Parts: sequence; C-alpha cells; structure tokens
Amino acid sequence: MNCTTCGRKVELSKALCFQCLKQIHKLSQKHSSEKKISSLFSYQEPLRSLIISAKVDRNIRSYHAIKKIFLARSYTKQLATWANYVAPAPSSLWSRAHLKYDLAYMLAYHLSRQYQITLISPPFLQGWKVSKQSKATARQKSAWENMPELHGLGDKKLLLIDDVTTSGETLYHLEKAFPTYYAKALCLADAS
Repeated sequence: MNCTTCGRKVELSKALCFQCLKQIHKLSQKHSSEKKISSLFSYQEPLRSLIISAKVDRNIRSYHAIKKIFLARSYTKQLATWANYVAPAPSSLWSRAHLKYDLAYMLAYHLSRQYQITLISPPFLQGWKVSKQSKATARQKSAWENMPELHGLGDKKLLLIDDVTTSGETLYHLEKAFPTYYAKALCLADAS
C-alpha cells in the first residue's frame, strides 16, 4: 500500500507514512480554554491532501487516519470530557448530492461513542439549499434554531465539531442556535 498523501510505501493497515504523519503533527495549533472556536491543525499539506482524500475520493484509509489523529489529540479529549452534548456542523446538500463523506458528522459520531457524549444530529434538509455550504445564507445556516428536539434540554455544555473552518461563520450561527447552551467549537483544520 501507498501513503495517501505522498505515495511512499506503507504497511497495509496504515494510510500515512511516518514522514507525513510527522508533518501533520507539526501543523498543530495552540489552544486556549477561553477561545470559543479552536482548530487542532492548520489546513496545509499533507493534512489538506488527507482530508480531500477522505471527503472527495471517499478513501476509507484516509478517513480512519483522520479519525485516529482527531481522537488522539489531548485537546480533543479535554473538550470531550467537558461537554454534555456534541453536534457536527451540518453538511450541505451539495456535498451529499456529490457523495462526499460528511467528515464533521463522522468525527462527532466517533467522539460521542468514545466518550459517551450525547450526539445531536444536524437538521437533514431544513433550510439547506443544494449548493456548497460556503454559499448558504445566514437564514439557512440558522436552521438549527427551529429544531424542537433542541429546546428544553437545559443549561448544558455543547461541543460543535467541524472538519475545516474558513471564516467561522457556520459555527457562529450554530452557536447562536443554542441559546441555553454554553457552546465551544472544535475544528480539525483551520483554512483561514
């Protein structure tokens, strides 16, 4: 088998070679408990290629490598033990129609399973148009606000998960949708 980012030979069970994994760890970002939105890594090579391989090419080895990297970070564990609920940033219908992996949902799902946190699923169709998420309007991004299952859950700590953030606007609207929650957001990579 070959490394999914550089093409070097790797063990059958691996998606990344040691050199690429080492480069990804060098992309780590500093974290502060005061920040509402944190990213684990900078969206640069080889992480960028790994994410594209998982989302666009639907490469299961790349997906498992991302999941393993995400769950192994100490800051991920710190926020997971802090949270009562975890919710992924919703994916666009454009991504679903083009058969892209919903990486944010999968990361949130595995985080909820590993740390026994209640997973709140995003609205499936409510308010989303068939275009890229970056083109969605503020009204469409606030579709969460009208979900009846989110009301009356009390004052809880919510961890929002996204794969790649650019402007942070989607996470800002998600946070506004949960007025009774203390929300923090964790992104795999920051492309801003």
